[in-house]
Amino acid sequence: MSEETKLYSVHTFMVPLRWDYLPKGYDINVGKEAFNFEERTSLTDFAACLLRNTNWQRKFFRIGGAAANFNEVHYFHAYAARTIFDLQQKDERSEADIDTNKVMVYFELPVKHPEKDRYIINTKNDGVFELVLTGISLHVYNTGVAILTINTENHKAAQHTKEAVLKINEYGRRIYPQFLQPDPPYTKEVKESFLADSIQLHIEGTGTYTDDFAEYEKIAEREVHHYDEKGKFVRSWVVRPPEFISKLFGDGFAFIQADEQEYKVRLNILTDDRMFFHCWCGDNEISNTLKTVKAPAGKDYVFSGNYRNGGNDQPFTAHGKDTHEELYYPYLSSDFWQALIFGDKDSPSIANIKMQGELAEKHTYARWAGYGTLYGFSKDSFVCITDGSDYSQMFKDHVKTIYYQLSVLCIAQRMSVLRFSAEVSCLADIARANDNEKLVANIKVLYKNYIEFINKVYYREITPYIQGMEMYRQMQDIMELKENVKDLDEELNELFTYIKLEEDEKLGLEAKKQSEAAQKQSDEAHSLNLVASIFLPATFLATVFALFSSDLRLQGRIDWPRLAGIAILVVSVALVFIYPKRINAWLKKVFYK
Repeated sequence: MSEETKLYSVHTFMVPLRWDYLPKGYDINVGKEAFNFEERTSLTDFAACLLRNTNWQRKFFRIGGAAANFNEVHYFHAYAARTIFDLQQKDERSEADIDTNKVMVYFELPVKHPEKDRYIINTKNDGVFELVLTGISLHVYNTGVAILTINTENHKAAQHTKEAVLKINEYGRRIYPQFLQPDPPYTKEVKESFLADSIQLHIEGTGTYTDDFAEYEKIAEREVHHYDEKGKFVRSWVVRPPEFISKLFGDGFAFIQADEQEYKVRLNILTDDRMFFHCWCGDNEISNTLKTVKAPAGKDYVFSGNYRNGGNDQPFTAHGKDTHEELYYPYLSSDFWQALIFGDKDSPSIANIKMQGELAEKHTYARWAGYGTLYGFSKDSFVCITDGSDYSQMFKDHVKTIYYQLSVLCIAQRMSVLRFSAEVSCLADIARANDNEKLVANIKVLYKNYIEFINKVYYREITPYIQGMEMYRQMQDIMELKENVKDLDEELNELFTYIKLEEDEKLGLEAKKQSEAAQKQSDEAHSLNLVASIFLPATFLATVFALFSSDLRLQGRIDWPRLAGIAILVVSVALVFIYPKRINAWLKKVFYK
């Protein structure tokens, strides 16, 4: 294999995106948050926009007779594989169908000409870096986040150095100026430091997309939202994605608010000026340097029992020494390793030896350090160093497949937490508008989707293999996912408590209304009883007089004793009707002493 065709390093750049579908009736003056979370995160709506008038294709995962694909899907638990891979479901008869329970759908932009497809990084002071473009893909989640990945390989002999690897990672992942200097040209200083002069993405048969960040020189035209001199409200932008990202999407997408329309998808980049980068490098010199164990006196010792060279299974020793108590690995103080993990192109951005060692230990997975194989993680990187042997190609394949999926999943988890936090803050606007009914409905929808995220995306374990368990746990710790999920859980529980208070208050008002209605009915019944109690005796007395008027007269005179008895009877009956409780109590007192 010639030096020009030999693979020296792999570089994948990942862009985390927030996406919101803008449904029918969307009003730019009201905002997308007028619609609930589910209305804005339909995978079906996203796919319809992406596949309209573009070359993007949805791809179900297939083993296709390839051992690498079998190894990749087999590595993960079945429940995790359903999230990591776009596995075809029964209701998905074609790529156009999306199952309602799908958490993630996967798309690819065809890249079929490795001899021509390129990712080219032009720099002010460090020359040109030309990488072979091997693939562009998009992982879209129903949590409202997506991961765009640009996969490249470094084959050029002139770029087969550790210095080139650092510069490719640093320049290649920058997507806009981190800062502007006070005077024009505003990007001069940042381009002389770590921003590429331009980046070009060439896909044969699709197009060439280049961005030189010249838009940031037009600072006089850049402004935040404001009213102009004519009183018109102007929606502008401060930061926008570079063309080698934005041009990959069709006219169904908007990257700035001024372009938002109903039936479009709004995309926001969720990182700062740097993409996440995923890198493997196979270099004998670097690997041998990092695997060397040094004694305090300065004499070098190396591990024996190397399994790749047919060594036995005896405990590792260091040239006859049977103790490692005073030995250490040089990666703890290696400037190159520190720079590789944290994406620095020259030297590590740290000037504290103690802190450098602590960070290196925290961010390194060193299980195979004795063989010169190291993995490193940060919040925006996954890196791996091996030697350049044919055997180490296995590690390269794992980085491109299994560990690629691990990185994508962890990024999706972290960005989903940020997305849910943003949604919680937006609910405050609805609360301020005193629209409690809408607020309660939106909170319920958000909480339901959060529960689905916890159960279908934020897994505690994704593989039964010990190395995968350890690396996944370490990456989650470095991204502080456990702490962030706990904080988010508390935020959502507070919202749910608010819902309960609102519903309890509503139930209380309903109960009060029912109680008042019952009391009113009771009062009305009492009034009727009172009227009946008053008039019934009178009616009874009138009836008696009518029936016995002739008997009440004795020889032309009124029979007063009989009349008095009737009157007493009538009054007694009236008292029973008017004061039933008092009469009952008196009778009990008299007869049941």
